[in-house]
Amino acid sequence: MIVTKAFSDYRELYIFHMCLWCSNHLTLNIDPAVTAVLAVFTAVMGVVPKFKLHGGTARENLALQNVQAGYAYMYSVFQKK
Repeated sequence: MIVTKAFSDYRELYIFHMCLWCSNHLTLNIDPAVTAVLAVFTAVMGVVPKFKLHGGTARENLALQNVQAGYAYMYSVFQKK
């Protein structure tokens, strides 16, 4: 589901329900998986990566985005099987 901030709440809800009606999409929270990867990284490296918004570097920001994107991609692949 792709929604922009320009959509009204009604429009966003309509799109969400259409996605549910037209397919078998599930909602999955990837935060626990990302937190687990970051905990292992922190234990091994001794550094807590942060998003740039929270005082991290551009490199840390990109690495965190890649971890999130990797889990989202992996989930989408498993969902199709």
